[in-house]
Amino acid sequence: MPFQNLHLNWRISLIILFASISACTPPTASQMAQTPAGVTVEASVATTIAPSLTATGSELEVSTALPVVPTTMSSEPSTIEPYPAATLEVTPSETPSTGPTLAFLKEGDIWLLDEPGGQPYPLSITGDIISYTWAPGGERLAAFNGKTLCFINRDGSVRTACLDLGLNETQSKIERRLLLSPDQRWVVLWNPINPQDEGAIGWMIVALDTSNMMYRIEDPVDWGADLDPNNESGGFTGQPIFLSNDQLVGTLTHQNLCATGGCHYQLFQFDLTNKSFLPYPNKPEEGFSEGESLLLTQDYRFLTNFGAFITDCDNYFTAVDTFDLSSQTRQTYNLDNEALVDLALDPAMDQAILARSSSCSEPGQTSWASTCGLYQGPNLLPMQLWTITSNERKDLYPGLMPAWSPDSQWTAFQSCLAKNDAGTWAPSEKAAVGVYLLDPTTGKLSLVSDGASPQWRPGP
Repeated sequence: MPFQNLHLNWRISLIILFASISACTPPTASQMAQTPAGVTVEASVATTIAPSLTATGSELEVSTALPVVPTTMSSEPSTIEPYPAATLEVTPSETPSTGPTLAFLKEGDIWLLDEPGGQPYPLSITGDIISYTWAPGGERLAAFNGKTLCFINRDGSVRTACLDLGLNETQSKIERRLLLSPDQRWVVLWNPINPQDEGAIGWMIVALDTSNMMYRIEDPVDWGADLDPNNESGGFTGQPIFLSNDQLVGTLTHQNLCATGGCHYQLFQFDLTNKSFLPYPNKPEEGFSEGESLLLTQDYRFLTNFGAFITDCDNYFTAVDTFDLSSQTRQTYNLDNEALVDLALDPAMDQAILARSSSCSEPGQTSWASTCGLYQGPNLLPMQLWTITSNERKDLYPGLMPAWSPDSQWTAFQSCLAKNDAGTWAPSEKAAVGVYLLDPTTGKLSLVSDGASPQWRPGP
């Protein structure tokens, strides 16, 4: 499945007030995500994987300490077959990194750019990687190919066997993004596309110690999340994030908190010791943020929650809620007539890049971003550089997944752009999805390569 068709971190949480709309309609969850072909029903179980990453394999065992949701899924043998390290070929870098290093995905492999202006090169050559993330410290990367989890060192070497996660063919077609805890003892594989589908696994939490315990969370209500007044089934997961103390926090919602266009989300923490969800104390008495998306500043100080809320095509805004984990204070911003897809805060918290879309799609409308395979929601608008203190905004190029370099000098993003007759970059439905570098100060733009999912190596 081409990675270019997987749309990352851009589902918008919406509030629909059941108003009738004549000319155009707000986007639905299916419009806002491109679901892979095939059934996406997954079994929800709590399991113990192989004793270690280097073990030869053992049967999956159901943990009696955790809730097991009955399932009628395929009775395929539940065995672990370690993915041999020898099959993961790599190309080490011969040039030491002298600037901020950028990683991205291209044709199923992780590529690196050692510094802006350099030449990108492949770190792996397996051709099957669909998601990845940098480990804290930036000395290795975690990679996922639909079934197995591998760790690749920054120099291109692989020292342990990959871990098979026991997913069947149907489950392996689901996009899962990766999240590593600061101490690298836990990894979460989370489903941003359709965790609300019945039977879908929203989060897979795996211990990276010798136990390799795995918790497959389908309905968070089964794991103690109080989402509905009657505590009925029907909950599902949003985005997880690890705080500096290795606490796992994430957004959760329930089918009863959803309307046609989206859902109200709440912030919960997952107790890794007792294996249960508890409300996160981010001043809930001041009101829930209700957005699905989360981001954390590089210094682990500010936790930001955001989501777009749409009453109708002419009445919408994005709520941005930033919680200072040190002072325990909240700051909220309402961006009127804005529907954010992505948000990137610079390390100093002075500026942000806003990736935006229109609020609705006209019936039968096909946008350039949809045609090139970048985005299946409403039309993408130019990103904006937002100076937070002065609330000034400057238009940039249309794109998704903006990411600030650790030194705040560069922004990477993905888009479909080409130079027009005047020699300036403009959206193009004929361009391939590519990774671009932007100097926010000068506006200088350059194409790094075809590819997607740009991520900067963590820096000081």
